[in-house]
Amino acid sequence: MRHSAFALSCLLLLAAPAAAQAPIDRPLPPLLVSPGAERPVQLHAARIDVDVAGGQAQTTIELVLRNPGNRALEGQLAFPLQPGQEVSGFALDIDGRMHDAVPVPKQRGREVFEAIERRDVDPALLERTEGNYFRLRVFPVPAGGERRVRLQLVETLARVAGERRLSLPLDFAAGLAAVPLRVQGEPAKAGGEMGALAFDETSAGQSALLGPRQLKAAGGLVLRWPLAGGPQVQVQEHQGQRWFHVEVPLPGVAAPRPLPDHVGLLWDASGSAGERDQALEFALLDRYFAAVGDADVGLQVLRDRAGPVRRFRVRGGDWSALKAALRAEVADGATALGAWTVQANVQEYLLVGDGLANYGDTAVPTLAAGQRLYAISTAGARADSVRLRALAEARGGRLVELAAPADLARAEAELLRDGPRLRSIDATGARDVVAASVFPRGGVISLAGQLVAGGGELVLGLEEGGRVRELRLPLGEARARPGRFLAQAWAGYRLRELQAEPERNRTHIRQLGQEFGLATPETSLIVLETLDDYVLYDIPPPQALHEAFLARRRDLAAEERDAARVHLEELVAAFEEKQAWWRTDFSAGSSARARRNRSLPEPAAPRIAGEVPVPAPLEPTMPSSAFVGGDDSDVLETIEVTGSLLNMEDVADGEGSGAVIVLQPWAPDSDVARRLRAAPADQVYALYLDERPANAGSSAFFLDVADILLERGQRGLALRVLSNLAEMQLENRALLRVLGYRLMQANAAEQAVPVFRRVLEIAGEEPQSYRDLGLALDAVGRAQEAVDALRVVVERPWDGRFGGIALIALAELNAIARREQGRIDLGQLDPRLRHNLPLALRAVLSWDADNTDMDLWVTQPDGERCGYSNTRTAAGGRISEDFTGGYGPEEYSIRRAAPGKYRVEVDYFGDSQALVSGAVTVQVWLSADFGTSRQRDQRLTVRLAPDEDNLLVGEFEVR
Repeated sequence: MRHSAFALSCLLLLAAPAAAQAPIDRPLPPLLVSPGAERPVQLHAARIDVDVAGGQAQTTIELVLRNPGNRALEGQLAFPLQPGQEVSGFALDIDGRMHDAVPVPKQRGREVFEAIERRDVDPALLERTEGNYFRLRVFPVPAGGERRVRLQLVETLARVAGERRLSLPLDFAAGLAAVPLRVQGEPAKAGGEMGALAFDETSAGQSALLGPRQLKAAGGLVLRWPLAGGPQVQVQEHQGQRWFHVEVPLPGVAAPRPLPDHVGLLWDASGSAGERDQALEFALLDRYFAAVGDADVGLQVLRDRAGPVRRFRVRGGDWSALKAALRAEVADGATALGAWTVQANVQEYLLVGDGLANYGDTAVPTLAAGQRLYAISTAGARADSVRLRALAEARGGRLVELAAPADLARAEAELLRDGPRLRSIDATGARDVVAASVFPRGGVISLAGQLVAGGGELVLGLEEGGRVRELRLPLGEARARPGRFLAQAWAGYRLRELQAEPERNRTHIRQLGQEFGLATPETSLIVLETLDDYVLYDIPPPQALHEAFLARRRDLAAEERDAARVHLEELVAAFEEKQAWWRTDFSAGSSARARRNRSLPEPAAPRIAGEVPVPAPLEPTMPSSAFVGGDDSDVLETIEVTGSLLNMEDVADGEGSGAVIVLQPWAPDSDVARRLRAAPADQVYALYLDERPANAGSSAFFLDVADILLERGQRGLALRVLSNLAEMQLENRALLRVLGYRLMQANAAEQAVPVFRRVLEIAGEEPQSYRDLGLALDAVGRAQEAVDALRVVVERPWDGRFGGIALIALAELNAIARREQGRIDLGQLDPRLRHNLPLALRAVLSWDADNTDMDLWVTQPDGERCGYSNTRTAAGGRISEDFTGGYGPEEYSIRRAAPGKYRVEVDYFGDSQALVSGAVTVQVWLSADFGTSRQRDQRLTVRLAPDEDNLLVGEFEVR
């Protein structure tokens, strides 16, 4: 059954806090981004429930999605949350009943979702991508049918003008006739630009029906609650534990702080910088430098790499030269947030950007004692404000957010004055107390923790006006009510604290998400259809199924213990068969085959109905009686790689054997590529910037431009343009794989390594992730790490659709081990697998699209074609197991190559994706003397559309 997919990019702000500290992005209308779906899935109905306890609110939004088309679709709903919000739950209807999600490690959640999706059953997955963006995936939304989804968020209510407020943007529901609203817990008043809203009071709370006028109001709906003076303590009991939340008013008095005379300015000029308000940033920096007066400023621009430190002198607040330099910076490329170097003489750093780290080293450097960092953001919900706040507060500064000129006065005070703040926390009868921020938001410090004894007390050190005072706050007097969202509020505060060093704290972040049911950078929320699915994938189900789950898991334990043993024995058998092939002398069979081909054409390989026909074989180009060797002791004669995709600039020396590999860049034929190729070299980048707005969503555009810039010798700009693929779609492993492959082809393996590490984090259940990383590590000289990664591919049992990859990775592992001459520790690798099998010629095909069937074909000099339907040739050619489910690799090997041409072709056979696919990016790796000291390699990357058959990607020529 074929499916299409839609990406419903509603950009719901859901329950956005009404504080003025962060910009509110206007939600976009539903956007269908996948070709092939006749009509986008529509929002058919919605309802909103709000539950309030003290300063905390849990908002539940239920959506009914309708598919008006005639094909089942996978729904992808992307949305950002405002600072302070956490996704605390979601549910999906299955057979008319809502099934609650359970937490799961993020990588595992996506793996299971896609595995079940391939079985055409009902999973749903909610995951955090980058920054504060979330993605909800639902499968299937049936043709002409509906699915119901329920989302829950927990947050601290904003304090504005003496009251608590919750803002509910309703743009996403503007096309509906009505949306029911219910408020529980504490009675609310409603208003906004729509005017007052009358509630019906019931025993279940307050209820109202939002009609077209309210849903289309520009300011959305604002719910208000009265604000009591003094500290507020709320307690909830959840699973036998008591959790508290405290709000302490701290309006305070700000005092001028000492300002630096040596400033480090970190300016994010990546592609996402175009989403920021540069005029607002300049207005704040005007005020900052006016207050500083005289200062030396070291500017570092951050993109795919950090630029050199450029020095500027500010005199009397005049920073015009620095401002002109910033205006000249073009927003382009990915963000290597941690690529800069700390300068010893800098007293204070200003980081101006959105906090997104998607390239290279993402760990921000540690500052020296006495240095501090302030972060400035105008990107609103598009920013990773959680990380920026944690980074700044951990380095002695703070995050300053602003959305409009009206925010400048507040932002100036936060940047230039030491305002009130929390200095210390001590507790008796309570533990794990954590603050949302050390600075008050809306004039309030918010804290949460766990009560462990009666009569508990908090002792807070509060700084106001440069002086610290002590506040004692009893905790045991508050009455506990049942509920879990105070516990989740505590977990959210702790998560934000850990985000200062997300790589270092990954395990702790994952544990918190799983324990408290939150979608975090390391955990997702998943709904499965049956108990069998929870058992099969070893995911703890909702509590009602827990006992049955444990019993069923015990029954499967023995089978899982046997899986590794079975895999090893099957691999050993396959490797022994390959060794037998490698030892076979094919010279007689090849000669007979060549004579037969000269008299009769080879019949086309049979294909099933609807398949792409295989072209008839070519006439032999050289006699096949003479062979050159593939043994390490043998010496190959000349090998040339030629063809339409061969690069005349990359000519090897023919070390040892005199073999030559020549590759020619693939030349895309788009209008944009022709325009750029016709331009003088010094104008290509400017023309690219002119074309970029109209092509910003096309990965092909950036790949083509990078190719052209490399042809023109502008390597730095080419790599910058190429890095935009990391910014295009958050956590898209296909795009990241393409980026990594193209970096490898451009001899930029150092940049490819962190890209492939990121792919491994996203898709560690796919063996290709380990193989790609291993090959990149080998390319930068880290052979032991490369072998360790390849060993995972070899030794771990994988899903059945990845058959054959272990044998290919084993060949690469043994080739590295042979080259390193005993300097490699092979660990527990079975001795039966430790044999290097050198080859005369080797071609390996990989691609970027899951559930897609690409085929590698090699036509030998005798005219015989080696491919999925003819896996062994008379001349000794061999092709690996056919990959029909995505990614590859497929490998052609021949130990001894007869003189003549070996044509390497790629065929786009078909796909079965739930996400409608377009062009597929493939990588072909060609090797001569593989596994010997004379090994030479070349890689090329090309794109194939579904209607492209048997594209010639290269030729070996043996003379």
